[in-house]
Amino acid sequence: MKMKEIFIVLQKKIVSEIQNIKYYKDEYQSNIDLTSCKQDVSPTLAKLLSYYISTKLSENTLSSVLIGNIITGLVSNRYTSLQVSLAILVQEKQLVNQLHDYGVVCSYDELVRFRTSAAVCK
Repeated sequence: MKMKEIFIVLQKKIVSEIQNIKYYKDEYQSNIDLTSCKQDVSPTLAKLLSYYISTKLSENTLSSVLIGNIITGLVSNRYTSLQVSLAILVQEKQLVNQLHDYGVVCSYDELVRFRTSAAVCK
């Protein structure tokens, strides 16, 4: 198999796995941990990051989980709980918007919607 064909097969598998991740559109987890963040990452992508990209990115490192969540957010066009939680930690509008431009956190508008819905739930 040619390298391009391998990449196409990997891409299709990763996209398929991301599309099969269950999302709850109206709620995010505010208490996140490594295990819950890994649920938003394609297993194939996690293996690809750890085995082929860098041994420093094992499936159980925060770096690989963050990269996986960023890719999941970009492919699915939805924010992961990790992206929302990081925006909550940052809070500053300008910094949230800058990090959002890089795909690291949710948009500031989404953060405001989250805060509003969280306040209503309390």
